[in-house]
Amino acid sequence: MAVTMQYGSYSFSPVPLFSWNTEMLRDAKGSGIGLRHSLDFAGTFLETAGDDSNISDIVAARSGLIAALDQDGQEFKILENASGLVSGVYPVISNVNVDEGVWFDRADYTFSASWEEAVGTDNISDFSESWSYQENDDLETIEVTQNISAVGINTSGTGNNALANARTFINTRTGYDNQPANHPAFAQASGSYSGYEGKRSENVDVAAGSYSVSTVYTLSQNAFIHTQTSSLSSSDGVTTVRLDGEVRGLGRSTTAYANALSGWNNTVEASLSGTASSVYTELGGAATIYVSSPTSESLAKNENAGSLSYSREYTDDSSDNLPSGVESFNLDISDDQPATLYSSFSIFGRSLGNVVQNIGTPTEGTFTITGNAKGSQGYAMASLQTYAEGRIDSVRPLSGNYTTLRLESQSVSKDNDANEIQFTLVWKYTKNLSAAKVDGSVDLGS
Repeated sequence: MAVTMQYGSYSFSPVPLFSWNTEMLRDAKGSGIGLRHSLDFAGTFLETAGDDSNISDIVAARSGLIAALDQDGQEFKILENASGLVSGVYPVISNVNVDEGVWFDRADYTFSASWEEAVGTDNISDFSESWSYQENDDLETIEVTQNISAVGINTSGTGNNALANARTFINTRTGYDNQPANHPAFAQASGSYSGYEGKRSENVDVAAGSYSVSTVYTLSQNAFIHTQTSSLSSSDGVTTVRLDGEVRGLGRSTTAYANALSGWNNTVEASLSGTASSVYTELGGAATIYVSSPTSESLAKNENAGSLSYSREYTDDSSDNLPSGVESFNLDISDDQPATLYSSFSIFGRSLGNVVQNIGTPTEGTFTITGNAKGSQGYAMASLQTYAEGRIDSVRPLSGNYTTLRLESQSVSKDNDANEIQFTLVWKYTKNLSAAKVDGSVDLGS
């Protein structure tokens, strides 16, 4: 029986004695993922020729061994009658020790070799994987973090592919779809949610052949996260509702901004008028807030951050809520109430003074509306006139409130160059004065 042993191009002669230990490598769950082989060698260089070259031969043998074992990544073989007992492995050489020699014709040496063997096809000797789930401050989404790492085994005939094997293994296990079944089990997100990948980080240890990846995901009902603050303020009899918010898209790279823009266009913007109306009611608004068009609005984008930020203001002041194209509109109303006429007669010698007689014919009241409307450049005069007529009709006197009512005069002037209309309308009316209020608090209503 002929046994030979090689490390790279170096052949051991004679073949040293060795002990072989094999250890099962297990992951955190106790499953076997690899084998670690450790061999300890003890050998002797011996020269028995008895000539003058014994010492130099021993020195040359020592030097050759040290030089061979100093090389990394060499194939290790143990052959029996040219058949491979061990081959295709690339061990780590350690604990090299060569005696300086007591005898001129002998030198002892020891060293260790170790390598790892995959169980299955993953080609790794160790790995760990953890998932964490944390509810975000919006109480609607969950931040998920996956941390995974692996140490690869060198299976290459040339060089060292341990790191490549670790990376290949990791890449098959990253992704939200690989999360543990039935999780999250305790943290809660709003509604039916999906996982959107966010930031990634990775760490590489070339010498150890290890690779680790950390990935953050967001579990969300939508492909965007909408945050908003709202406030109500009042000044000079006008109440204003202000909405400030951000739409942050989920996903990586340009996908995040695309999701933010889609969320704004398809969902968020359309909801703002209803939100403003609700805020006005909830926080004590007492009139009618105009939400058909905001009195001020701004929209800013940040493509790198994948977000849009906005601000909107709505008021209950009708003068601030003009349709697009109407630059300004002013309206003044005056109501000169009718009065009862009396005649006074002086009677000579009457100690009680004059005699006052109700003539029975009251004066007519006068209801006057004056104002002007101005359109933006290019806005149709006909559209401006239609808007002005609608505003006048909303405040004009109604015949049901009077005994008689007639339109006495109407004056309208149009300046096409300035795109402006000025108007004055005067109604005359009578009403039943027998029911006129003669006591109590003042009421300036009609």
